[in-house]
Amino acid sequence: MTRLTTSLFIVMTLIAVAACSGSGGSVAPSAATSQPPAAPAGGATAVTIKDFQFTPATTSVPTGSKVTWTNNVARYSQAKTEALKAVVDDRIYVFGGFVRDSLGEGPVSGADYYDTSTNTWHQVADLPRSFTHAGMAVDGHNVYIVGGYYGTKPHTYAQVFSDREVWVYNTDTNTYRQTTPLPVPVAGGGAAIIGRDLHYFGGYKSDRSDATYHFVMDLDHPDQGWHNAAPIPMSRSHVAAVQLNGKIYAVGGQTGIDPLYFPKADVQVYDPATNSWSRGASMPQPLSHIHSSTFVMGGRIIVIGGDTLQGGGPPQTAVLAYNPGTNTWTRLTSLPTGRIGAVAGQVNGTIYVLTGRDLQSQTRIVDSLKGIPVA
Repeated sequence: MTRLTTSLFIVMTLIAVAACSGSGGSVAPSAATSQPPAAPAGGATAVTIKDFQFTPATTSVPTGSKVTWTNNVARYSQAKTEALKAVVDDRIYVFGGFVRDSLGEGPVSGADYYDTSTNTWHQVADLPRSFTHAGMAVDGHNVYIVGGYYGTKPHTYAQVFSDREVWVYNTDTNTYRQTTPLPVPVAGGGAAIIGRDLHYFGGYKSDRSDATYHFVMDLDHPDQGWHNAAPIPMSRSHVAAVQLNGKIYAVGGQTGIDPLYFPKADVQVYDPATNSWSRGASMPQPLSHIHSSTFVMGGRIIVIGGDTLQGGGPPQTAVLAYNPGTNTWTRLTSLPTGRIGAVAGQVNGTIYVLTGRDLQSQTRIVDSLKGIPVA
């Protein structure tokens, strides 16, 4: 039988199966074993038709170095920097942060989310305090807000520079509740969840000196409190924290405080199976203020923007990707303009960059960006 004849036979067979599969000619999956059709005359090869089960196509994220950036994203109503971030379903939540307006300048408690499916912003319940510099981690529809700075006088920079409180925001009920507080006041560290354990590490002590803390709490048994795990070897604040392949990655950050702080390029990797830290390949450049603009996409860790010089410097346009399989970094297409303290994340393979500031001009950024990986 020729290839054309065989193809025609398969098509005719599919039509016959559809016609015999119930009203409307639809093909319904069945657990029963279907009988193969009789072999056609002339010695043609018999073709067995198995039950059909249609699976939705999955989106594959390109892992090359090119990204197409556009500003075809709804503008945020309030320009912020160093806001806290959580990505839940198709929404990117922006909590707190620093704002400058006609009434003054300082941390705020306002919170909103950007709905990527409708390109719209929506206000949610204010934070219990005007938090910044908190560790953030997401467990389903619960967002954990761990430690941090909080403001004490609106429209000013009067702040408490560490906190023991741990708050849980539920996206379904739009409410906050407290859970077991940390053993000591902290701020500026990283938070991540592996399995049912919430980790908090690094950051500042209450006197704003650098810390190597590493605390762990079982989310299913918060009444049992926090316990110590292996300290992070190199103390870092403003550190980015992500979980990938069962390990925690502490990326970049800084030592010291304003105005004498030092951005870092180090990558520290925690393995809960051995309760130990190791070193990953360092970033191509030191970066701080990337704690809300670092995320996982396509099996890689993506880092966006930040600052790289002692005490600040110009906002960076850098977009970096780390591959844990090869322990290498790749530079992706840069941002159109630099941002420090931005909120960035990905939803369904599209990158969104929200908020941030130009450190030199102190301009808060209200425009948002969308990045489409193309290769």
